[in-house]
Amino acid sequence: MQFFPTFHPASIFYNRQLNEKIQADLLLFKKLIQSKNER
Repeated sequence: MQFFPTFHPASIFYNRQLNEKIQADLLLFKKLIQSKNER
């Protein structure tokens, strides 16, 4: 089992500084999903 840290979806509204981190996490999460689908 793997865990992936995420932010609450509304966090971008009360902390705009998280935007870059959220975008980076999203890209990493997409790559993780793609690699699991290729197996």
